[in-house]
Amino acid sequence: MAKDWYAKTEREANNRKVKETLGRAKSLAGLTGLKAAEMKGAGIAIEEIETPAIEPELLVAEAEYEDFIVLYPPLPPIEASAFAAKQAEAQAYEGNATDHKGTEVGQMSLGKAADTYYKIRDWDNAARVYKEYVKTYPQAKDVKMAYGKAAECYERKEDWGSAAAVYMEIAENPEYKATPLGQESLFRAALMYEQLRDWTRAANTFARFTEEYPEEARPRLEATFRRARAEEKLGRDGDALANHKEVVEIYKYSISQGFDMAGTEKYVAESEFKVTDAKFDDYEKIEFVMPQKVMEANLQKKVKQSQELIAGYTHVAELGRPKWSVAAHCRMADVYISFRDALRNAEIPDELQPEYWESLPGEDPRKPLLEEAYYEYTSGLEEQAEPLEEKAVLEYTEAVTVAENEGVDSAWSRKAYDQLLLIRPYEVVKYEDIGIQGFKSDTSWLVSNVYEEGWQDVKYDDSTWGTASTSSWRLKDQEKVMAQVPGDVGTIWGGTLDDTVYFRKSFSFTYDPGMYEAVIQARGPYKLYVNGTLVGQTDAYAEDPWVKPDTYDVSAALHLGDNVVCVEVTRARDDSFGLRFALVPEGGFPSPEPAFEETGLPGEEFGGIQPEPGEMPAEEWPPPGEGEALPVPGEEAEYGEPTPVEEVPPFEEGEPSPAPTEEAEFGEPMPVEEAPPSGEGEALPVPGGEGAEEGYESEASGEIDFESLGTPEEFGGEAQPEEEPLLEDF
Repeated sequence: MAKDWYAKTEREANNRKVKETLGRAKSLAGLTGLKAAEMKGAGIAIEEIETPAIEPELLVAEAEYEDFIVLYPPLPPIEASAFAAKQAEAQAYEGNATDHKGTEVGQMSLGKAADTYYKIRDWDNAARVYKEYVKTYPQAKDVKMAYGKAAECYERKEDWGSAAAVYMEIAENPEYKATPLGQESLFRAALMYEQLRDWTRAANTFARFTEEYPEEARPRLEATFRRARAEEKLGRDGDALANHKEVVEIYKYSISQGFDMAGTEKYVAESEFKVTDAKFDDYEKIEFVMPQKVMEANLQKKVKQSQELIAGYTHVAELGRPKWSVAAHCRMADVYISFRDALRNAEIPDELQPEYWESLPGEDPRKPLLEEAYYEYTSGLEEQAEPLEEKAVLEYTEAVTVAENEGVDSAWSRKAYDQLLLIRPYEVVKYEDIGIQGFKSDTSWLVSNVYEEGWQDVKYDDSTWGTASTSSWRLKDQEKVMAQVPGDVGTIWGGTLDDTVYFRKSFSFTYDPGMYEAVIQARGPYKLYVNGTLVGQTDAYAEDPWVKPDTYDVSAALHLGDNVVCVEVTRARDDSFGLRFALVPEGGFPSPEPAFEETGLPGEEFGGIQPEPGEMPAEEWPPPGEGEALPVPGEEAEYGEPTPVEEVPPFEEGEPSPAPTEEAEFGEPMPVEEAPPSGEGEALPVPGGEGAEEGYESEASGEIDFESLGTPEEFGGEAQPEEEPLLEDF
């Protein structure tokens, strides 16, 4: 028995030795395979990919939201030979991982395979191997990192659906939910739905994020903002506005508690602008209509709402986001303009309407009083409106200034500029206002031989350009050129040996430009641009380019404000760059003003100086004799003879005048009913007093007492209490 026991123990001992030997051999083989795989890509350096840290504070992106935030931006491809070598290395790692699956060497090899695919931007294989790593080694310390990398690879590949699916797997995993990885994954899943334009899932996922992670102020604010945008895309404006309001509330509360909210201003600025702007339409609808109680109530209401709007837009501007600062300044100006227009269009009381008091008989004592009251009423309204227009000009100007300084080109910046052109055109345009004069080529044109992107645009900076030189026409060309353009059109030159020369002429319109034609001749092929739009060109070299000019209708390309004409001219065969140009208004250029010529006294052009009546011969103009009456219509008389008039005997003092008859013969004075004179101390009738028409409740001037209501220029002050208008007054 003992012998058997010893034999068995010896066999087991030998087996253990074999296993240990085999284990060491396998381990050595695995390490050898690992090293062999590593050698396949030896000496080839691949730039490391920087991955943002998984911290909720970093979820606020710097790009504007319209660009759809992608925190993992696309990366440039790897050079082909390096890619092939490193791909072979990754494949060797993967093969070694398969051979030693479940071992430490196998785990290490699989991780290296995934990382190598990741470094060479082989996103499909990297994502596949990272997911296999998570599945095979779920207890590994770096399994969370591998899970996140798998989703990242799909995102970098712009496979938004696969990325969203992996992110949601991570977010719904109980082990990760309370970790930064779970929080970031849920947020990123919502971003992926944005990329897919799946606005319902995006809105729901952002809502879930704010519910599950309410303690982080900045990610919560951004998620709420993005949910608002998704609701807008779905047409749920009420839900969108509610979320924009919550964005503003989160921001204000966080600031009051001393939290750092840097980077969220771009979201807050837009949200607060939209919350404030939602009230603008109701404000603009408020009109000043009769009866006067309604007008006074509406005036109070408009003043109060204007104060609220100005306060909201002012805070938006103070957030310092250029795009929304421009919008806020433009909208503040709109508030003032709306109030100005409401005052100018205020309803006039019926008794002050010109149609009413002009229809009164001339002897009616109310007529002059009502006329005076009308002008006092309307001038009072205008006095209140003018300061509001000045405030609007300041805000529109600020909007344009911010837009120019910050490079903002938006509907709001264009509106501010257009409004200034309407209100203060000469304060806005930068260049000479050509009105209806047009212009011709001369030394005011600028020239350059250097091409730069955007040189045809109005806003291009041409401060470094030179001035075009000019010369007179040769005598033989005088009868050939631009017959429809009166006067001399200068020939401007580039003065360079380069192949192409560029000409620019900037000008302005402070009124609607109307119809214009461009007439052009060039020594070589040219391209004609108006405000950046190509309106005409020729590619051929004419045998004699001065013979026939080209004409283009450029009316559609011109606009109110600053404009520019640009011409690109290719060198002619004789190495010159001559250009002749005229911008011709409809109907041609205005004729020059004729020089004043003395023609003597007025009247000479009608046959000489007319004599004074006393100097005229009697036969030409017989003046009436002394004591003779002038002719009266209705009685026949020989031409030149005085017409006899029946004398009316004077009334004796105290004798009553004859009663007016029902009918009067032609030529006799019509009877007029005399108005009884007002008694001494008796007041004249006043509109609004006893017997006045119903609804007229103001004093004689009909003017609203603006001082008692609070003037529009007191927008910063406290609003007066609002009176509720009676329903029957409407």
